[in-house]
Amino acid sequence: MKHGMRNYAPWHFSMGAFGECLPYADNHVSLHASKVDRFGVPLLRFDVRFHDNELKMMADARAQGEAMLLRCRADQRQEFGTGARSRRRDPRDGRRAHGS
Repeated sequence: MKHGMRNYAPWHFSMGAFGECLPYADNHVSLHASKVDRFGVPLLRFDVRFHDNELKMMADARAQGEAMLLRCRADQRQEFGTGARSRRRDPRDGRRAHGS
């Protein structure tokens, strides 16, 4: 089947990870002072920094994802953060869950 799939147009798949961000006293949300949405409602301003827990969790997610790919013998891998789409966004800022 894998060899047969190579006859189709180029294809790819991607893997992503979701995890929790623990509540920290220095992380907070406020209303933007001047920006509003199309209805005139002030936009939210997120001031969030990841701490040791979140950084370790994402490092583990990456290691586990790579282990899965190696286990299924994925022979052409593009490392996280090297594709054009990855350069446009920082996945650590919550946009994956909130779609902005």
